[in-house]
Amino acid sequence: MDRHMDQTPRRHRLSLAAGVAGLLALVAVGGVAGQTDSPPGAAWPGTRVEAYELEVTPSFETGSLSARAVLHLVNHGPDPEAEVPVLLNRLLRVSAVRGAAGSDLDHDQDVVAFDDVPDLRVNLVRIRLTEPLAPGEATTIDLDYGGELAAYTEVFGYVHDRIDPAFTILREDAFAYPVVGVPSFGARIRAGLHDFRYTATVVVPAPLVVANGGELLGRETRDGVTRYTYRSIVPSWRMDFAIAPYRVLERDGRRVFYFPEDSVGARRVFDALEATKALYADWFGPLHGPQGFAVISVPKEFGAQADATAIIQTADAFADARGLESLYHEVSHLWNARALDEWPPRWDEGLATYLQYRVAELRDGSPPVAERARTLARRVRADAERNPRLREVPMIDYGRHRMTDASYTVGTLLFAALEDRLGRPGLDRIVGEYYQRYHETGATTQDLVRLAAELSDGASDQLFDVWLLTTRWVDEMEDWFGER
Repeated sequence: MDRHMDQTPRRHRLSLAAGVAGLLALVAVGGVAGQTDSPPGAAWPGTRVEAYELEVTPSFETGSLSARAVLHLVNHGPDPEAEVPVLLNRLLRVSAVRGAAGSDLDHDQDVVAFDDVPDLRVNLVRIRLTEPLAPGEATTIDLDYGGELAAYTEVFGYVHDRIDPAFTILREDAFAYPVVGVPSFGARIRAGLHDFRYTATVVVPAPLVVANGGELLGRETRDGVTRYTYRSIVPSWRMDFAIAPYRVLERDGRRVFYFPEDSVGARRVFDALEATKALYADWFGPLHGPQGFAVISVPKEFGAQADATAIIQTADAFADARGLESLYHEVSHLWNARALDEWPPRWDEGLATYLQYRVAELRDGSPPVAERARTLARRVRADAERNPRLREVPMIDYGRHRMTDASYTVGTLLFAALEDRLGRPGLDRIVGEYYQRYHETGATTQDLVRLAAELSDGASDQLFDVWLLTTRWVDEMEDWFGER
């Protein structure tokens, strides 16, 4: 989801890091280097995608793709909307747009920069409907598009996306499919994430495998070409399709897609997935939602992410047991409730990092959480000396100020301090009750603070005041994480 990937334009969880763009969810949860508060920018459209029908054919000879996307749209806004803005990768071009009745729709397209991230350029396609779409009404738009896929490493270090037979990934982070929206991270963050369903067919040469977290509806090979068709298991805010000469390890609806050289590591990852889910279920209660799940290996530089039914996991977790910590991190995001804050501070990334420490301590014999927290505290203290904004902006406002990269570290220390004050059972009760109570509705950071006060008889109040609501942690860190 991330749900995400972590994501900031400098690193990604992306996440369940991001997340994954002004349009990327990663961006929705990340910060942009050099940016502070978002400028007003354009308003995010009220018309949103409820479902995609997608067919993509990559051409590995030319390094390009051709695709057709049918967008099922509903206007969730308060006013009629006559135009639907769509974003695509800057090298992808739309060749035709049709409306619900099959007639051609007037449109124009131009490569533009995001208003608050000038280095990020996308193809903005403005599609004019035959009649304004009234609030609550639905329609469809049918697009043909194609071209090469540009990477975005100049903005997002992990987005090396390209069409390559060794490894290809099609995802929102590189705008590989049309995203309804405007080129503004600030507008995207204010609009929040919106889940959709999808049915997608990806056509590849027969030796290659298409990996996705959805239900595999069909795999048909003819004349050396295989058509993979997937359908979303539950609505999610992103869809990802990885193409490689994968092998697949599968059991009870759970799948691990791995590179041929990583067969031993794939079993280790599968076992770690099962064990980690069991630990979190024991600590926080049952996981709600689909039991089908996929872990998809990607080269290390492409970053790890998570959504409702899949984790994109970097290959280092397959090659080396020490890389499993990122898997522990991503699996924890399955126990997150949807953030309803206007500007989510992404404390869940700090929680995920704290939990990866804790699982590594139990499963791998890694140093205790308290020891790792002391080491981290020394680094964060040095960061605060170099970056005065850490003294000025409390964590609860990191989203508004595009500082959620600091949520990974300051948030980790928050939950390590909560463990120290409340004990692991006390902390687990808060985290578990928050998820069980709000997994369907979502919740805000203030809901977490109130729930923690209720379950700890107020013992958590000082912790949140120091680490979340103020910047007192900068001067009190030695009291919490000094040598003992």
